[in-house]
Order: sequence, then structure tokens, then C-alpha cells
Amino acid sequence: TADSFMTDASKDMNLQPRRSDLLRPSHENLLFDVLLPLHRPSGMVLWRDQTPLIGLYHEALVKCIGVFLTLDRTLVGPVVGALLHPDIWPTEGGARRSASSSGGAVGNAAAANTPKVVLLLHEVDTLVSLLSTGKESEEQQEHNLSSFDPHLIPLTLRLCA
Repeated sequence: TADSFMTDASKDMNLQPRRSDLLRPSHENLLFDVLLPLHRPSGMVLWRDQTPLIGLYHEALVKCIGVFLTLDRTLVGPVVGALLHPDIWPTEGGARRSASSSGGAVGNAAAANTPKVVLLLHEVDTLVSLLSTGKESEEQQEHNLSSFDPHLIPLTLRLCA
């Protein structure tokens, strides 16, 4: 049967809850399983230049994600929530905490990557600006903003930390 040819990964994709009614499941998977994980690298191209590795392709990545979000603006909240994941958004002060707890040894350099945080702040600003363009009805704008509500407090807490 056709089911016997499905891989475990494709079976898992069918079990995941849909986040969008407007995007195809394959496009939704591309956004959340391929594009968002591209934010994970926390290394530097050259440490002396303070250029984050993600900076090499960040602008194109933000534009690509923006195209998906202009099709379904209710995904702005889940995308921002995914960007707040500790694997993507470096926790500030992580290097200092590990240095003090290990008796002065140098901590994880990826823990406090300020240039990457600057890129992510710019990206969040760009994505939040997509929530209302003035072209939708007031009811649609209200729906877009309400889809962002669950992610507003975690975003604020991360910015204040």
C-alpha cells in the first residue's frame, strides 16, 4: 500500500497540528522545520570582527520568512515564539554565569552573542511590523494581533532579561 512507503518523518509531519489554514502543510513545514532552524548558528565568522555566522545570510532569511508571513499573518506569533527558543536566541550573561560558577574559567562563547541578538531584534521588529499593514479589515487586524498575544509576554521577558 501507499502507507508502507511513507517514511517515519513524513508520518510525523502528518501528526503535527496545523498552525495555518492558509499555507499548504509543505510550506508550513518548510517555514518551521527548515527556515527557522537556520537561526541556530551562534558562532562568529571572525571573532575579532564580531561578525556572527548568521549575519552572512540573515537578510535573505528574513525576507524569505516575511514572504510566508505576508500570506498568513497569524503565524507571526508562532514564528517569534520559535525565535525565542534558547537554541536560537542566546541567553545574555550565560558566559558570565558559567565563568563564576566554574571558578573563573571561560564560559560558552555562544551564550552571549550580542551581534546575533541585534540581528534577531531587527528581525522581530520586521516581523511584528507585518502584523498590520492597513490593507486588511479591522476585524482581520484584530485577529492578527490576537494571534500574537501568547508570545508578547515571553518576548518582553526576554528583552528585559
